[in-house]
Amino acid sequence: MTYMKKTALFISITIVFVLMATFCISATVVSQSHISEQAQDEYRKAEEKEYVTALRSYLAQQGYHNSGVTLTSVTDTDGSQTYTATIHHAAIDRLTEKERQDLIIRLETLESTIRNHIYHEFLIINQ
Repeated sequence: MTYMKKTALFISITIVFVLMATFCISATVVSQSHISEQAQDEYRKAEEKEYVTALRSYLAQQGYHNSGVTLTSVTDTDGSQTYTATIHHAAIDRLTEKERQDLIIRLETLESTIRNHIYHEFLIINQ
């Protein structure tokens, strides 16, 4: 009878150790994937910041110094993102609609590290 108790105890302890090892391994994997997601978020934010800086620089070269630029993103359920760059400058308010469209076309050709499409729009306050 003691042999059966020792065998049962050995099997129980072995099962506990296997479960503990499985838990530790899965916790490590979850932790590493969280760090990876966090690193991707930081990289994406750096790309967005770089694009806004480049956009402001381009606008300044075109004569629109100190333009207000806001970059917003919308994330779809499949994980894809769409960006909208909203630009405000008093001189852009005074442009004709055709001139604004020409400027949007030029903005679309800007180099970008952001892989997703960026829509450009103007915030017109004074008409």
